[in-house]
Amino acid sequence: MHFRISVWQAALVAHLVWQGLVFQGMVLHTRQIQAGEPAAEKGTAEQAANVLGLPQGAMSGGGTLMVCGGGALPEEVYDEFVRLAGGPKCKLVLIPSAHPYENLEAITYRFNGWLQYPAESFHFLHATSRAEAESDDFAKPLEDATGVWITGGAQGRLADLYKGTRVEKLLQQLLERGGVVGGTSAGAAIMSQTMIRQGTSREAELDAGFSLLTAAVVDQHFTERGRHTRLLGALRENPAKIGLGVDEQTAVIIRANTVRVLGQNRATVIVPTPNRSVSLHLLDSGEEAELVRRDDEADAPLKLLLSTLMKK
Repeated sequence: MHFRISVWQAALVAHLVWQGLVFQGMVLHTRQIQAGEPAAEKGTAEQAANVLGLPQGAMSGGGTLMVCGGGALPEEVYDEFVRLAGGPKCKLVLIPSAHPYENLEAITYRFNGWLQYPAESFHFLHATSRAEAESDDFAKPLEDATGVWITGGAQGRLADLYKGTRVEKLLQQLLERGGVVGGTSAGAAIMSQTMIRQGTSREAELDAGFSLLTAAVVDQHFTERGRHTRLLGALRENPAKIGLGVDEQTAVIIRANTVRVLGQNRATVIVPTPNRSVSLHLLDSGEEAELVRRDDEADAPLKLLLSTLMKK
């Protein structure tokens, strides 16, 4: 079933999103949770649902995705990534391959800020060809990594080099053992299995990305480049998927079915509803939400509830 959304309707949707209005189809609880107040308990059936399509082992293993919208990310985003990866005991890998860097010197110069973080180990992982990416030894640093960061550039390069290789498999395994995968701009776009490879603000060319989010489509530089229409178009072609539009200087932190926003701006969550419409929600920095799908409705049309919203 496809959404019936024309260009003018999509423009209206973008305006409503900007104004903070919420469409029908989801329940948005905006009550602020006070410090020390316990969160409401969830049933085991709700806990088991994998709404965003993370690698299944990541649901119980505690793996985390950090999906960043590009631009100059604030230090708090990088600090949180390193904290999630284990702090001073972290084992970090940085993948800069979305840009065609010529050599390790250029990569080290560009990303030397990462070397300031205390870490048990740090590696750059950069293939110049798919043959290199598929070699036996290339992906070894990922085997015991606790955190992997994928930088910006062109997500199509990342897909061409690494999609379907051992690199992708080891990223999935990292999440399943409780690690964190972060990425910004192209490094965020590559995370969703249905990937926006390129396009304009109105149209998206879709391709296959990493299977780290199989039930969502990610778009970045979202508000700054007016990409509401193209993400809605991608969702029209994939009507069961959730849309995650992340603004610049902002991160969406995903663990199980929970999304938390950190940074300077906000994220837009677009959720399909059974009646061919969509439900849109804005999350500001410091807000957290849980997407819930009840297992007893698994055979019914997709129904998602944004069950919790809290200000940190």
